[in-house]
Amino acid sequence: MLDFVARIRLAPKLLAAVMLVAAMAGVIGWKSIVALNEKQALDSRLVAANQHSFDGGRATANLLAYARAVEFLPIELSETERTAMERMVQDEHDRFLRRLSAMANRRMAADEADIAAIPAALSQHRDAAQRIQSISREGQFDAAGRMAREAAWLIDTVRRHMRAIEDRSTQTVTEARGAMDASFDSTRLVAYLMLGIGLPIGIAASVLLVLFGVVRPLSRLTGTVGALAEGRLDTDVPGKARGDELGGLAQAIEVLRQNSLRGRAAEAEGVALREKA
Repeated sequence: MLDFVARIRLAPKLLAAVMLVAAMAGVIGWKSIVALNEKQALDSRLVAANQHSFDGGRATANLLAYARAVEFLPIELSETERTAMERMVQDEHDRFLRRLSAMANRRMAADEADIAAIPAALSQHRDAAQRIQSISREGQFDAAGRMAREAAWLIDTVRRHMRAIEDRSTQTVTEARGAMDASFDSTRLVAYLMLGIGLPIGIAASVLLVLFGVVRPLSRLTGTVGALAEGRLDTDVPGKARGDELGGLAQAIEVLRQNSLRGRAAEAEGVALREKA
């Protein structure tokens, strides 16, 4: 492994150390961005489901208020009370349709069949309610009451479809919250792993790469140059076989050592010749 590192030049080694740490930080950042996008999507889904559920609940309240007002029509009432009750029938009916329209515009695909089935049943009941209103004004309370009871199944039909919509909205809210919790837990786990394990390993690997690939061999060469400067020409120059810049420096130092050895040998030979002369 060290031989392989020794063949890599200094710039790639230093760049690799920096990139290793940057990669760890990048993974953490990327996971955070992904989690944020997932959270935004889930937030939108949760908001839509909550609004859908809210509208469904309010629409059901309007439906029940409408049905209850219709049931009060076949009762002997004063003109003021009857007028107020008839107005309530119309108002609650219209409010229900507005909320149903808002739910349809939200385009929750799973609810399309139920939303499409509601207007027909409600229209039939509204026709019956208008007849009940008419004969109640004529004082035919028994017939009007019987007609109201016979039309009650239409309200039950609408209520069944509304309940199905509400149940799906509740399920969607639960699923969205569960998905948000799962996404948060996953992001937190990755962050803990990267910060607690990945980043320290990346930093340690970068430090070891710089230490054993640059600092240590450079320190050995510095010691060798110092020894040669002191005249210890028998000192071996380490790293001559390296393929990086430090290997080139070691080879240059070796050339200087060999030149110094030859110079010393020549000097010794000159001294010997002078002594002989």
